[in-house]
Amino acid sequence: MYILFVLMFMTACSFLQAEDSEAIVIGAKLKAPKLKETRASSDLFGEVRKKYAKYKMVEIDASRITTISALDKTKETALKIYVASSGAMRIETKTEPKSITILNDKDAMVIDEPDEFFGGPVRVLISKNPELKNSQAFLRVIFGQLAIENVFTIKKEEKDFVVLSAVNSQFPVQEVRVYFDLKNKLISKIQYSDAQTNKISIKMLNTKFNKSEKTELFNYKIPKDAEITEV
Repeated sequence: MYILFVLMFMTACSFLQAEDSEAIVIGAKLKAPKLKETRASSDLFGEVRKKYAKYKMVEIDASRITTISALDKTKETALKIYVASSGAMRIETKTEPKSITILNDKDAMVIDEPDEFFGGPVRVLISKNPELKNSQAFLRVIFGQLAIENVFTIKKEEKDFVVLSAVNSQFPVQEVRVYFDLKNKLISKIQYSDAQTNKISIKMLNTKFNKSEKTELFNYKIPKDAEITEV
């Protein structure tokens, strides 16, 4: 189920928090484009994105609520999200067995660890699809690691949130709502619908800014007995 969600997430995205603490993601050679703030970005959003972009890594504790439209069911998942200045990312579930998504300049990788009770091999899904390789573009834009005008324009702007509209009607994610913690100038929540019209809300519970990279987070040595699927 998690792999299915990740594939939907990566496909949907392919087109497209405490200052005292100072801590990237896979692919150390990724080069994030310089930010070019235009009226594609609100003044507040631009200021927040610049704050995130000046650190080597942003480490986020988050809660993702997914409402699956076809089943009319809602699921909440605790997440750890790492966003690198290089543009690479790591997203992992906090509950056991863990599922880890690593996105870099080479490929997208989803690792499902075995259930402690039932056992079994580690399952690894690897995608080298040119579109999926850039699936981090969606969050990269929001967290200040990619120029916004190539992906979104501001559709609506209020005191504590902006609504982003895709510049291309072919983008699977057409609209994203980004909420702000005004006091600390942080992103507090992201809401959007994926290509399957599932509603997704990611609430940021704690945000930590790091001045150094933890490159080991973004490299994964596949076990010899792992079950590997390539797409």
